[in-house]
Amino acid sequence: MDEVITVESTEAVQEMRRLAREHGIFVGPSSGAHLIAARELRERHKVENVVTFFCDKGEKYINDYWL
Repeated sequence: MDEVITVESTEAVQEMRRLAREHGIFVGPSSGAHLIAARELRERHKVENVVTFFCDKGEKYINDYWL
């Protein structure tokens, strides 16, 4: 591991909601954080592609989608 990128919980939840709303991808907040961190790495290192995995499902966060 070369570095750790921290993502605020509120940002992760907002990204989780955006993924569901705009793309129909129903994941949890850790996947939202993964996407935010991947974007940051892409910008920081000026690369075209970054791979990340969405490792959770959104079922247990169903109430968080509508807040």
